[in-house]
Amino acid sequence: MLENGDREIDDTIAETEVISNNASCLKMFFYLCMIIYAASSVLSIIGLDKRDFARKYAEKHGITFAEAEYYIFQEIGVFPIQYRKYEFRYQDGTDETVGYVVFGLTFITN
Repeated sequence: MLENGDREIDDTIAETEVISNNASCLKMFFYLCMIIYAASSVLSIIGLDKRDFARKYAEKHGITFAEAEYYIFQEIGVFPIQYRKYEFRYQDGTDETVGYVVFGLTFITN
C-alpha cells in the first residue's frame, strides 16, 4: 500500500504529464498558425500586381486601362494576414477602396 508521500509523488507526476501535454498542444497550435501565416504571405506575394488589377478593373467598369492604371494605387497590409488593398484615388484627393487580393484571390469590391 502506498504511503501519503508516495501518493503525493504520483499525483505530482500525473500533473506534470498533463501540463506537458497541454504545452505540446499549445506549441502545435502556434506552429500551425505560423505555417498558415507564411502560406498566406507567399500567396499574397504571388497575387496580381497593380497592372493586372488595373486591367481587370478597367474591363469590369468599361474605362480605359491607362485611366485605371493612373488612378489605382496599392497598399500592402499584414494584419491579421498579408493582403493587398487597391484604392482608386480621385483628382480631388479622396480615396475609394476598389479591391483586395487575399491568398492570391482577387476581389473587386466596386
